[in-house]
Amino acid sequence: RPDWHNAELPPIPTTDLAYTPPKHVFEALKSHAISLLEAENTLASSKVFQSSSHKFMSTIMTSGTLEDQVSALTLAIQESPLHNMKAFGNLLGLSKKKSRNHALMALAALKDLLSQGVVLPSDRKLRWFASQPELSHALQGQRSWNQGQPLPEGIQDIHLIAWAFEDWLKSSYFEIIQILEGWSNDEIEFSRARALTYVWGLLKEKPEQEENLLRLLVNKLGDTVKKVASRASYLL
Repeated sequence: RPDWHNAELPPIPTTDLAYTPPKHVFEALKSHAISLLEAENTLASSKVFQSSSHKFMSTIMTSGTLEDQVSALTLAIQESPLHNMKAFGNLLGLSKKKSRNHALMALAALKDLLSQGVVLPSDRKLRWFASQPELSHALQGQRSWNQGQPLPEGIQDIHLIAWAFEDWLKSSYFEIIQILEGWSNDEIEFSRARALTYVWGLLKEKPEQEENLLRLLVNKLGDTVKKVASRASYLL
């Protein structure tokens, strides 16, 4: 589903948070969660996405024009972000291209996905794996955990998959912010202005990374080109 964050997960009983589990327990569970998430993506690629239309889209992603590739990757991510991490990663890779045209086109698609779409929740920020409140409740009294052992009480594979994806998406989003920061300081005025518009588009729609986005916008008030600085002032 596109709005993966709205999927109802099995409830985990809440308890008093009187104990902080050891760091290695979080790390072991996160490692296991990542392997489950990767397996889920592999399974989806081999079974769910094998229709003729999906195969056609896969061909476009690898051999189509740049515009077609960006469109196909965007459509795949919109269908199910959690099951199309590879497509998201490919789109992110295009945004790192040295070619301004390629990079800005990919960034525009990412901006639309993350601001106007439902890939990001509208009412909260993304959480790191260890910051999931349900996880802290489930690990009360848990001194150790190793892969192969039964999962802590209340936790199921579906929890771990969703939390691992959220952690990955939060990290990927921060990477996009860093790329935008680079283009906002580009030597070409057009690139700086375009990056500024993308920053504003993300900031006004979703709460994720709002502090960093606002900082980037405020920094452009001091741009050496008056037109760019004026644009930043207007957007603020």
